[in-house]
This record gives sequence, structure tokens and C-alpha cells, in this order.
Amino acid sequence: MHLRHSLQVGALAVAIVTAPLRAHAAWTIAGSFGQGLEASPRSGAARATSLMVAPGYGVGEALRVELGLAGTVDAAKRGLFDFEVRPMLVVAPPGFPIYGRFVAAAVSLLHGPSAVGLGAALGVDTGPWSGVHFFFEGGVLPRRGVGPAGKQRLEWVAEGQAGIVYPLSL
Repeated sequence: MHLRHSLQVGALAVAIVTAPLRAHAAWTIAGSFGQGLEASPRSGAARATSLMVAPGYGVGEALRVELGLAGTVDAAKRGLFDFEVRPMLVVAPPGFPIYGRFVAAAVSLLHGPSAVGLGAALGVDTGPWSGVHFFFEGGVLPRRGVGPAGKQRLEWVAEGQAGIVYPLSL
């Protein structure tokens, strides 16, 4: 009986806490243009220019989960077109124009060698203009890469992104 009562109280507490989050849940679609520069080991070398589409789901007013699908053209690989997948978590405090983005990335999926990166960015959201949010951000996305003679190396890539987020009504 005691365990059952504890579970009921726990379920009630979860319902009370998550009810406001469900009330603010919303689907979004984002589009962005970005440019990367390798910060290390080849400082300043141009990296992939990307065009990304990221469907997302906002939970509450401060969190949004996105899945970025990016087509890239990498100057370091003589203009080779490639594809990246980027699961992302955006933390955007309500009423504050600065947000954080945490990124996991699978890069070079078409032409390899594929690599995984984990990084973060800080950005500025201009706020809604007719429902659309414009954003500008900068961040780092360190990843394991293949250097000369096929040796593994850690590459530090700095990126800038500019884009829009549009809320969807479903």
C-alpha cells in the first residue's frame, strides 16, 4: 500500500510540473547558412559551408530539440559536397535574447572518412517578427579527423550560423 501511494504522489507531481511544458510544446522548422574555420591544427583553414534544415520540437518556453540535416561544401576537400546530421538541444530562456545550443554531429557521411563531433554555440535571437525568429550564432565543434598519412587527429572547428526559426501549427 505504501509503494502504491508513493507512485500516485509521484505521478501527480510529474503531471503538475509537466502540464505547463505540454501547454507550450510546439513544432518548429529552422533553416540556416553557416561557415566553418579550422582553429586547430591548421589555424584559419576554411571548412565546410553549410545549408541546413532543422525540424524541431519545443518543450516549454526554454527548450527545443532539433535534428539538423545539412548539405555541405568543404573547401578543405576541394569543394566536395557532403552530408551531415546534427541532433541539437537549444536552451533559450524566455524573454532573453541570448541562447545556447548543444550539438552532436555526424559529419562526412557521403564521402568519409566519417567523424563524430560534440560542440556548443552561443547565439542571439532577434525575437519574433510575425512569428519568425532570426538568429545569429557562433560556436565550436571539435571532431576527430584524419590527418596526413591517415593518422587520427582532433580538429577544432569554429562555426558561424545565421538563420530563421519558424513555428509550425499542426
